[in-house]
Amino acid sequence: PGCCWGVADNKMGNCMSAVPFKDVIVHLKSLQLENANLTGGTFNVGIALENPNIISVDVSKLNYTIAKVSDDTEIAEGSLAESERLHIPANGSTDAIMKVAVSFRGVGAAMASMTRNEGKVTYRISGNVTVAGAKMKGVTVPFSSEETFDVFEALKDES
Repeated sequence: PGCCWGVADNKMGNCMSAVPFKDVIVHLKSLQLENANLTGGTFNVGIALENPNIISVDVSKLNYTIAKVSDDTEIAEGSLAESERLHIPANGSTDAIMKVAVSFRGVGAAMASMTRNEGKVTYRISGNVTVAGAKMKGVTVPFSSEETFDVFEALKDES
C-alpha cells in the first residue's frame, strides 16, 4: 500500500509516471492430511497467489497462519522456505504446496467443527508476503482470505 514502481526522479527520489502497486492476493486452495502421529500430523497446504499487477513479481518471503473462523482456533502456521522462491507472472497466478506440521489440538478443533457442519469448516489464511519485481525492491504486504473446506468433496476428488 502506498508503493509504486516507475521511473525515479533523481533529484527528489519520487516516482514519476508511477503505477500503484496492487497487493498480491493469497488464497487457501486445499488442505490434505499427509500423515498423523501421536502428537499431531502433517498437512499439505495448497495456496494460490494472484498478481494483479502489470509487472511480474518474485515472492521472497511468505508467513501465514491458518485458523478456524468460528472461534479463531489456530490450526497451523508456517512460512515459505527460503529455497522455495516463487515467480508470479504479470496479471497471473501461481500455485504452491507447503508441508505444515499441526498439533492434535488444532486438528481436533477442525474435526469437531466438520462433524457439526456436514463435513465443512471455514478457515482463514492470513499473514505477510514479501515480493519484488523490476525496478521495485522488496515490498511486504499483509493478506487475509477465508475459504470453506468440504472434507467430503475432497475425499470424492481423491477417488
